[in-house]
Amino acid sequence: MVLVGDVVPDCGGTPDRSWFDEDKPSRSEIADLVEWLTEAGYAVDMYDSVRRFVEVPPTGDNAIVFPLWRGGTSRNRTAIIPAVCESHGIAYVGGDALVQTVCQDKSLSKLCLRAAGFTVPNEWALRSTKDISAFRPSLRLRAPFVVKPLYSACSIGVTAASLCGSDADAAERARQLFAAGLGPVICEEFIAGDEVSLCFVEEAGRVVRKCVATFRDAEGRCPFVDRLCTFEDKVDAAPPWKITALDDVIDEGTWRIAEDLTRTLGKVDYMRIDGRLEDGRFVVIELTPDIHLGLSSCFLGSFNAAGVPPPVVLDHLVTASLRNWSEPTAVAWV
Repeated sequence: MVLVGDVVPDCGGTPDRSWFDEDKPSRSEIADLVEWLTEAGYAVDMYDSVRRFVEVPPTGDNAIVFPLWRGGTSRNRTAIIPAVCESHGIAYVGGDALVQTVCQDKSLSKLCLRAAGFTVPNEWALRSTKDISAFRPSLRLRAPFVVKPLYSACSIGVTAASLCGSDADAAERARQLFAAGLGPVICEEFIAGDEVSLCFVEEAGRVVRKCVATFRDAEGRCPFVDRLCTFEDKVDAAPPWKITALDDVIDEGTWRIAEDLTRTLGKVDYMRIDGRLEDGRFVVIELTPDIHLGLSSCFLGSFNAAGVPPPVVLDHLVTASLRNWSEPTAVAWV
């Protein structure tokens, strides 16, 4: 197993580092993954530089690459390692270059979500600062509005100011994001309700392991019902909530739609479908195939809360990924 990523210190270790470094794998994330994969029976090596991996990729029939790189400014950034692997015929874990690129664009991915049958919030995408002059979200959308980067992950660029009650507030937040180098920008309707994530491993377009994650505070409530889960919330070292696995909140019809989506996209392997429960209806906010793999994040955290420890989940993921690599499912556009 070959882990690949530009490794950075744990969050808070370098206060002045770029926004674009905040979503790269940390040293503690790498240490945990090495421990869990070793426990699952894999020998583990590490490229701590994506450039070095691109210049000198691993050789040998037994190499399996596990891409962890999520940083950089390009919307194609998470597609680089899968593309290099495919050009060299190297097996790898996770979504292929198409999946990574489509999902990185929150507006483009909504087209796939709608086609599969999911409900998504209405939106307005701003591809450049020139679009702000005609930007009046109330003409198309229901307030309040969420204004955030179109391409970033890990809630980078999402603060309390991202939840905007007026056209003027939304336009000002868009200007701030472009000025910070976090454009293009998407503005979408805020969906009130419990924040949940459908976490799953897929094999040949079938969901073979699944879990539903949410956050619960000391009173057993989701703390994000009427507000955003911000970047500051996600990097809180001692949050006043915990990740919880939910039972019976997502019906089988919704899971079948998730399977339809994976068959449309192709090699997914594993994914989070993040959304809100609005009066019992699941509304999708975004797709996350470039998952942070730590117990403090929803994917492994929810499985662990459900009694499935990380080595078991990772072993199941690698096994499914290898089968998807050797027997690819034909993409069925709908």
